[in-house]
Amino acid sequence: MGQADRAMYLVETLDDVAGLEPRNPAKLAYVTQTTLSVDDAAVVVGALKTRFPGIRAPSATTSATRRRTVRTRSSSWRRSATW
Repeated sequence: MGQADRAMYLVETLDDVAGLEPRNPAKLAYVTQTTLSVDDAAVVVGALKTRFPGIRAPSATTSATRRRTVRTRSSSWRRSATW
């Protein structure tokens, strides 16, 4: 996990979101690991946004993450279409 001057919480699952007790929910933000697909991260991010409506999001998704997600979706669709 990276380093920060202030508190940081590692949240990987929906159970982690449910058990999260931040010191100050009004000053909560999240970032995601760039090696995760947008789809994989969306479930946990959705739960964070539901539980903490004021949570701040990153300003952008990296282009590498977007390209990888598009390639993965395309190859998955091609595999399922050939069966």
